[in-house]
Amino acid sequence: MVFVDALETREEMEIVCKTASDAGVGVLANMLEGGKTPILSLNELDEVGFKLVSYPLSLLGVSIVAMQRALSGLKEGVIPEDIPEFSSLKKDLGFDSYFDELEEYEAFSESFLRDRESK
Repeated sequence: MVFVDALETREEMEIVCKTASDAGVGVLANMLEGGKTPILSLNELDEVGFKLVSYPLSLLGVSIVAMQRALSGLKEGVIPEDIPEFSSLKKDLGFDSYFDELEEYEAFSESFLRDRESK
């Protein structure tokens, strides 16, 4: 996989993808909002020949805006209404698998300490 930064035209993007394809290598498209590379749709990126795409600011940007709105509301004493249930947050963040893994480590640690103390 290769990445060429700051391609400025679709033509440059096509040249890079063609050259990489001829070498048997995939190309990463970096769809940086406000960057030099034109933002193309997923279909257009596929047509050009990209194999992977990143949107480094998309989620970060909307997350920051949402947090700023929530903080402004909290400052005024307003709790955001569109908060997911805590159980959903725990699932989305992987808490259950984290705690399962933690139990495995705790069991190993306890067994290790018992064995060490018995020697």
